[in-house]
Amino acid sequence: MNQTNTNQVGDLPQGLAVASMVAGILSLLGCSMFAAIPAIVCGHIGVRQADRGEASGKGMAMAGLIMGYISLAVTLIIVAIYVVFFILLATAGVAAVSMANELLGDSVIFAVENDPAIVEHIGDIESCSLVLGETAKAAEAAEQPGDSTPLVFQIEGSKGKATLLMTPRPGSSNAFSSGTLVLDSGKSIPLQPLEQSPFDMEGLDLDDEFDLDDLIDEGDTSSLDIEAGRGVAIAGL
Repeated sequence: MNQTNTNQVGDLPQGLAVASMVAGILSLLGCSMFAAIPAIVCGHIGVRQADRGEASGKGMAMAGLIMGYISLAVTLIIVAIYVVFFILLATAGVAAVSMANELLGDSVIFAVENDPAIVEHIGDIESCSLVLGETAKAAEAAEQPGDSTPLVFQIEGSKGKATLLMTPRPGSSNAFSSGTLVLDSGKSIPLQPLEQSPFDMEGLDLDDEFDLDDLIDEGDTSSLDIEAGRGVAIAGL
């Protein structure tokens, strides 16, 4: 009698159990979610069929089911890590752009805040931000690739707001050679010669502040201490 039951169980189909186990193995070998989901589905169905006596291979179905869940969990963890990484990367990029924009705006404010046109039409400057879209259009409109392209800023103050076109000084990214204030009415007002930005060290020549060789030759070290202190103060800006 037992031999008959064993033969009957062995004759039952076990296709889903085999499919679940094969898919589970593939999922662990690198097919990940593409094989994990079939392994889980076939495994659940295979286990239920085996419990009802409609199929055999419950062990293989359970093995495929477990491997499928493990692979699915690992895949989801990896995806979550990538998502968090890209979110952090994007956040850092936005913060860096914002900081650079703020520093550039501060350089512009320092350069133009005392200009008569700014004082008359803008007043006390409250904000100055780079307009990337308009700057890109100005770059496209340049006649030659080497032409100086003005940076376009939106400037606001206690008296009003306007557009500010600032032409960078050659060889510098945060110092400007000239500027033009464009009012909302469309009137353009050239600005007077600009102040040098305190953040621009490219135009600073410390040799003009003191001559080290002359001081040593004369034996005057007290002046050296004073002038060196000035140099350190300037470098700390």
